[in-house]
Amino acid sequence: PSSITADTTQALDEAGLEVDLGDALSYDHVDLSFDSPVFSNPDYRQAFLMTIPRQQILESIITPINPEAEVLNSQLFVSSQPQYADAIAANGYEDMYGDVDIAGAQALLAGATPEITILYNTANPNRVDTFQLIKQSAEQAGFIVNDGGDPEWSSLLGGGGYDASIFGWVSPGAGYAGLPQIWQTGGGGNYNAYSNPEVDSLVDQTQVIIDDAEAIDALQIQIDALTASDAYGLPLFQTPGLTAGNGRVGGVGDFFGGQTGIFYNVLDWTLED
Repeated sequence: PSSITADTTQALDEAGLEVDLGDALSYDHVDLSFDSPVFSNPDYRQAFLMTIPRQQILESIITPINPEAEVLNSQLFVSSQPQYADAIAANGYEDMYGDVDIAGAQALLAGATPEITILYNTANPNRVDTFQLIKQSAEQAGFIVNDGGDPEWSSLLGGGGYDASIFGWVSPGAGYAGLPQIWQTGGGGNYNAYSNPEVDSLVDQTQVIIDDAEAIDALQIQIDALTASDAYGLPLFQTPGLTAGNGRVGGVGDFFGGQTGIFYNVLDWTLED
């Protein structure tokens, strides 16, 4: 399912199905709009990110489904990728935003009460819950948070009218052709008007390197760290991956770390008696 909840796994268990869980390649994140009247101010961006209760969001939404899940700490890599450890060591998300810091956010706001609108998908219960938890926390620091949720949220991306957005990406797992779309100035998927000349240059370099995966990984880790220092936004959690069956099909393998999904080894499946 596109939006797995604890009710999903409970219903499958009650139906007597065999359920396997893991971390999928998709992940939820919060992006801040750099052309927003509020978040064009870097202090306000950092203050807002300091209020996002990532551990509470994880425990409310994901832990009841997958108790082994952890907060995600990279915008470019997911936990199953070998580059993840180096990325989180470089980007500082754990140190900067590992815990909610209302007092620190208030200090950055210096008495201001910025009003912001958050865009998200009201048809996705996980995003609704995420919005509510963020709103409750941010308002403790002084932000005024307006509900910009909409079932047609995707058509509104990049159109203005909001200051932050909650949605998901799917990590490619390998490859780098999509980097200019999201991270480069004017990229087609750069919905939040992010622009950093150093990041632009690093992205350009990734597109001309051939057969040197380590060099490309190093460039992506730098991009991850620079966007973190710019208070681009925050990764939240990897979406749970789920398979369920009645035991009649054998050979179904772990698919959570790949984009091809459950059918990646379909030629190995067998029908059990």
